[in-house]
Amino acid sequence: MSDDRPLPVGEPVDGGTAQVPPREAIDGRFVRLEPLDPDAHAVALFDRSHASAEDAAIWTYLMYGPFDGLDEMRGWITANAASS
Repeated sequence: MSDDRPLPVGEPVDGGTAQVPPREAIDGRFVRLEPLDPDAHAVALFDRSHASAEDAAIWTYLMYGPFDGLDEMRGWITANAASS
């Protein structure tokens, strides 16, 4: 948006406390979640998230990114892949 109004986030979600997922792949109906792996994921994640100016919107609610280059993103992935 070109003005200073906040972007919509959505309705609050009830359901208790979130649990930390296991450090293994989780296959869902529409998505597969797996632990970050810099060697397996950095190039594809960077290419998809930095391909065009329109991709900038995906960073709106994140506390990090966009990254200045693949090496910067790989560094972020490496640091965060080891965290819980």
